[in-house]
Amino acid sequence: MEALSAWAAYAVLASGVLAALGVARIRKGDRMLHPRLMLAAVALAAIFLVLYLLKWSLVGTVRYGGPEPGRVPYLVLLLSHTLAATLNVPLVLGAIYAAWRGRWNLHKRWARVAVPVWLYAAATGWLVYWVLARWGVS
Repeated sequence: MEALSAWAAYAVLASGVLAALGVARIRKGDRMLHPRLMLAAVALAAIFLVLYLLKWSLVGTVRYGGPEPGRVPYLVLLLSHTLAATLNVPLVLGAIYAAWRGRWNLHKRWARVAVPVWLYAAATGWLVYWVLARWGVS
């Protein structure tokens, strides 16, 4: 199951990297590579979700078992990650829908909110994985 957790963590991290690259490409005016990078980022985020849900259904939850002074900071990290990841789903879907419909101003407004939330969720998801890989208790 550890391999499943690792693959899920790499998928979410890679989705964040591709999203950042996609933003960098559109800022350079690259309208060909931008949507490809962003859709690849969305695909990796979806793969992460499938892997995470599969691991969760097979193993259940993993609790923090590390040093007691780290418990509250970990729970704050986990809560902020969970909220960001949950909020990001409708934000990304709204940005994709606006782009698909060719409503570029609306797409930009959605994306300006979605991308920072996405990057935060990806980064904190990796941190949660790292903490639980070190101190997780099944």
